[in-house]
Amino acid sequence: MPVRDDVIRVLDTTSRRWASVWLGEDSLWHALTLGPNGDELLLIGVHHTRIVSWAALRGRFTARDERPPRHRRADRRWLPRRRPVPELPVTHVYETPGSAEFAAMLPGGDAYAVAGHTTLTVVGTYDGEVHRSLDLPSPCTALTAGPAGELVVGARNGPILFE
Repeated sequence: MPVRDDVIRVLDTTSRRWASVWLGEDSLWHALTLGPNGDELLLIGVHHTRIVSWAALRGRFTARDERPPRHRRADRRWLPRRRPVPELPVTHVYETPGSAEFAAMLPGGDAYAVAGHTTLTVVGTYDGEVHRSLDLPSPCTALTAGPAGELVVGARNGPILFE
């Protein structure tokens, strides 16, 4: 749940507790869960992509039924004088390859796809290596992955299926 351009809040739905995550000088595009039990969080930012483990987040969660601290929304009239929360220890970080207006995790979690305007890119989850990059015939409007690894791209001219 984005709070400001550089802060997101993470809700643990089983314990109903919150944690705040500061992204530094980056803005969040997408957050996806990794691992068989969602043990890690993939944070796709405008400039960098990070992987954070739930173990690193555990110490940042609020007490049960406690509301997280308020953060002011980013506003040109108000600039933060200090960081709202400490930086998060990440297990992996790399530059975000291109635009990621849309994102979808591929089965197995070893790769994910991002799409922005007329480019579709498949990226390695842990190393950031670009496995494949394709030009789309028209601007992307949606992206999803099927259970067998197929990608469905919504485009202005209609859906496109990649197997």
